[in-house]
Amino acid sequence: MKDRMIEMVVAMLEEVADEQEIELPSDVGPSTPLFGDEGLLDSLGLVNLVVGLEQEIQDELGKSVSLADEKALSAKSSPFRDVDSLASYALQVIEGTN
Repeated sequence: MKDRMIEMVVAMLEEVADEQEIELPSDVGPSTPLFGDEGLLDSLGLVNLVVGLEQEIQDELGKSVSLADEKALSAKSSPFRDVDSLASYALQVIEGTN
């Protein structure tokens, strides 16, 4: 399931990057930075990524989730720092363990 979630995050990142004309590295994967000092996305890009991923989770898994909740925004280690951290956080939310 983790691999599938990483694929979903990467696909959504590619979609957002295409819409916002952001150049992605050729080796996008789990360690690709999303947001923060070295992140590829600005705040609008991050919002688009999160909303798109929430919709993908709803469409593919039939689960309604909110990934940009207070817990995520106040976390000591941001779940939005890279592809892997967002995929892991999304799985925690889906499983109800966040």
